[in-house]
Amino acid sequence: TYSHVGIINYIDSDGYIYTIEGNSFNKVQKQEYSQTDSNIFAFASPIYTTPESAHTYEHPQSTNSSDHTCSRCFKSNDTSWSYETFHSTETTDMDHVCSFCNTTVVGEWYHDHLVSMEHSCTICNYYADGTWIHNHYSNSMEHTCDLCGYEATGTWMGSHNKGLDHWCTVCGSKINAPAITKVYEHNSTHHWEKCIVCNYTWAQSEHVWHQSNYGFDCLTCGRHQNSVISPYACEHPSLF
Repeated sequence: TYSHVGIINYIDSDGYIYTIEGNSFNKVQKQEYSQTDSNIFAFASPIYTTPESAHTYEHPQSTNSSDHTCSRCFKSNDTSWSYETFHSTETTDMDHVCSFCNTTVVGEWYHDHLVSMEHSCTICNYYADGTWIHNHYSNSMEHTCDLCGYEATGTWMGSHNKGLDHWCTVCGSKINAPAITKVYEHNSTHHWEKCIVCNYTWAQSEHVWHQSNYGFDCLTCGRHQNSVISPYACEHPSLF
């Protein structure tokens, strides 16, 4: 009617409309009308509003999206939100908590150790520089990144023509070898010097033989042979 709205309960096979409605006396009652009844002014469908508390938002699958979608009605909520992070250079904690729905997402470090030690978090783009953990004093060339656990094996590089400084190809650590070269026997005719850091060899020269009661000894490297042509099957002990 012109004074209030009724809710249609059902329509029977004869076309009569059965309603539940209120009236001016603040009462609820059932009514029935024919479809042409003059008390009916119009028909309409109400638009119901779901309260915000009834929505169940799902965290976006993409870490670059802020659009949370209700799993019941697919309503989108693009409210500004961010991850609460606790990154620091002293921690490898990769847990992130969404400030909108409290979903916890675990990030990963993106890096390219062949280029630099800079890392970026795949969730929040936090940047941090890692450092190599190694122990060159134990003659180990194994390295481990303290942020992401990446492992790499280094080698010593050096330029013996310009000095005996060596540097690690992974971490850049330097070592100087001014007195750690030895004379090695090469074969029955020659010997050479060899760096015990990088195995570089140089100064190859012939043996200088001295005959003794037991055979021949090189005056330079100490190699012992039965003759200058046919050496013993076993090599002379290393001078290390």
